[in-house]
Amino acid sequence: MKKILGTGFVVFIFAFFFGQLTFAQSSGISSGVPVTGTLSSEEAENTYYFSTDKDGEVYITLDESTGGFYMYLYNENGNRVSSDYFSSRGGKAVIDKKIQKGSYYIVVKPYNWNGISSASFKLKATYSSHINRNASSFEPNDTIETSLPVKSGEVYQSASESNIDQDVYQFTTNKDGEVYITLDEAGGGYYMYLYDENGNREASDYFSYSGGKSVINKKVQQGTYYVKIKPYNWNGITSAKYRFKATYPGSINRNSSSFEPNETFETAMPINSGQSYSSSSYSSIDQDTYQFTTNRDGNVRIALDNAKGGFYMYLYDANGTRVSSDYFSYAGSTAVIDRDLKKGTYYVKIKPYNWNGITSASYRLHASFPAPANACDRYKGVSKIWWDGIELKPGQIGRLIVKKDTTLFKLNGEQKSPSRTLKAGEFYRIYAFKPGMLSVGGGYYVDRDAKVTYETPSKAKLEAVRCIQNR
Repeated sequence: MKKILGTGFVVFIFAFFFGQLTFAQSSGISSGVPVTGTLSSEEAENTYYFSTDKDGEVYITLDESTGGFYMYLYNENGNRVSSDYFSSRGGKAVIDKKIQKGSYYIVVKPYNWNGISSASFKLKATYSSHINRNASSFEPNDTIETSLPVKSGEVYQSASESNIDQDVYQFTTNKDGEVYITLDEAGGGYYMYLYDENGNREASDYFSYSGGKSVINKKVQQGTYYVKIKPYNWNGITSAKYRFKATYPGSINRNSSSFEPNETFETAMPINSGQSYSSSSYSSIDQDTYQFTTNRDGNVRIALDNAKGGFYMYLYDANGTRVSSDYFSYAGSTAVIDRDLKKGTYYVKIKPYNWNGITSASYRLHASFPAPANACDRYKGVSKIWWDGIELKPGQIGRLIVKKDTTLFKLNGEQKSPSRTLKAGEFYRIYAFKPGMLSVGGGYYVDRDAKVTYETPSKAKLEAVRCIQNR
């Protein structure tokens, strides 16, 4: 649950009149920060004020009420933009609207009070403005503009604090390709929607009960996308947790043992001919994709065995056309694809099938196909690999060129201890990195900012260095 804060400050503004409407005194409300309020008579009303820094979505909720309430949204000219209401204790009201940059007022008034003389409520308004995001709940993330950016293939766990608490996530693809989005481990029912950067709905899925699962698997064009997660069909529950993961064309950090993320064609795990790969599906909606390339026409044989559950296995060509498939429905079985194929790149997708009473299952994949000779053979007799006239060292992942004098520091935990100043024009090899920092080796780092230029060698050169090092 998020911490509820008081209004914090009161803004006195000049009164202006439109019919009977007067905004003489308003309490400022920060974006995404809940406030509590109380009305002590049927004639009383509370007014809250906020300003957006750009056009965008506003999401306003009124709940945890002890009586019925009207909720109105007005612009700075006194025109009503939207409204909602409920007539009894425990009711909830929502205003979800696209608005222009400007100042707005939320007015809360009693409605249908019978036998009560005062009532309290909780109000939250999320809009385009500066926010302070909670590192564990990701709140506020109720709108497109406050959405949480997510990394491709990374798992995020969060919760909805009520059945009107929506969460929005954002990602940007670096090319056209496949997206695979999952929602599971949920304590209640949920809707999941995918929108493009223009607000057009691309896809959706839902489930209506605790333990349900949703998947969006779609080919999209390069761009920015938003995933909205909303509670659905909550009966007898007041909050619920969930797990969310989006895999899309973009930078990934592959796990060396699970090969994750590898849900899509663009994040497929490359495999070698004649080598076995042991992995697992951590849920019934966790699909894995593998990639191989043949260097000539010939026979391809792919086997899936040592499985602890049922699995589908599909073979696709480089155009995404299904070439063949096989499956089994229980543990201990084997699926085989044996075909003569044209030279090219192919993908193997493995999906759980007919899982009853299991939540995860391991498997083994083995593929034999016409493959190039040992790629390292071409570097026989070569002792050094050159990158723009400078030797590329083993373990080196890039290079740093200092554009403006910058500080070299030793990293002790989270503490930066300055060592010396690197001068403009100097060159350094890079062996590792941390968020916002580059390592020059020996535990020394520099900030990755406008003062430096970071360059990376081609994959071919990195592979050549590995070949020479592993002789």
